[in-house]
Amino acid sequence: MTDYISFLRLFSCSCALLGAGMLHASGLQPWLRELAVIPPAPSAEGRDSWMRQLWTRTAEYAASLSEPAAADDCGDAMVLLVPVFQAWLDGKAAGAALAEILSVPAESIGAVSSWDDLVKHQEAIQERVRFLRLKKLAAYYDSAAIRRAVKRNRDKYGERYAGAEGFLARLDEWEKELGPLDRWVEQAGPGQAALLREMVDLRRKALIEALPEQNGLKAWVSVRRFNPSGKSSFNHDRPANWQGISSMPGPGRRYRSGIVKFNGVSSSSPVEQLLADDRWVGHLDVDFSGEKLMFTGNGFGKKENRPWDVFELDLKTGKKESLTAHMPADTDSYNSCYLPDGRIIFVNTSGMQGVPCVAGVDYVGNLHLYDREKKTTRRLTFD
Repeated sequence: MTDYISFLRLFSCSCALLGAGMLHASGLQPWLRELAVIPPAPSAEGRDSWMRQLWTRTAEYAASLSEPAAADDCGDAMVLLVPVFQAWLDGKAAGAALAEILSVPAESIGAVSSWDDLVKHQEAIQERVRFLRLKKLAAYYDSAAIRRAVKRNRDKYGERYAGAEGFLARLDEWEKELGPLDRWVEQAGPGQAALLREMVDLRRKALIEALPEQNGLKAWVSVRRFNPSGKSSFNHDRPANWQGISSMPGPGRRYRSGIVKFNGVSSSSPVEQLLADDRWVGHLDVDFSGEKLMFTGNGFGKKENRPWDVFELDLKTGKKESLTAHMPADTDSYNSCYLPDGRIIFVNTSGMQGVPCVAGVDYVGNLHLYDREKKTTRRLTFD
């Protein structure tokens, strides 16, 4: 039986610890050709509209790719090239922006006045994308915390925790040669990419791979999203930390989302997309058998005004179904978790209450208990 584990259950350090597909060689040219069919704005007044179209096309293209690492490259490249696109009407300025991004002299780039001009540099852009991703993975490199964790694991597991002395010795060597590692990472350039990758690998091995508990882990899942609007902030595409998902603004609801599978703790990028949708997907929870996965979504064949629901995905068959379609049509269900006996706890806004300090416009969610065998739902909290 395949063992699946939720991304959030695995480790709280997220991608900063596990890697993100830096070694895949999927070119950017097909993506750039996709953008080339969008007529550029004839003047500065239409630039914002054109930029939104570029973001939307990028999100659609990335979501359509079967190789998640290639989707990562396209999405990150779009973020990186924003200054170039903003200066698109001025070829010289666009070329200067690209030169600054690539950290090369402006004269080596020249003017960027067409998509062909940009395609000529697609390999350099991709290399820059991957280097910046590597820098992000290595950021906040806390050698003291890693050293404490290694010593604790060595004391707890003994010989079952392999490589402890090597981890500690390598950290000592780096600090003696480079000084404080977090500061060195901030200043590292492309010439130090090999050492940055070694540092990321050591952290992953010391904190995850070498742990005896991870020997039985075969696969894990995560959710990935692409933002069509190119803008992200509270009140634009995501609720504030005190709001429920009912307050998700419109642009956030329209994120292109996918649930992806990774193989083992050493996996540097997803190997398979299990589910794709043109709406926001999140709140993953794997059942105790490792065969099914719950998540929050708001699309999946329902009418446009259908509220948030809890769905379940069968990881063997790929079949999905709504678990909360029986709840009132004017309430939202979200943020669910499995109980060991098979019942499900989820949040729902059935109380029809609003947060007083914002005039009631944000709905209050309360815990509910769903018994699948008896087909009954009971409200548990009354906040």
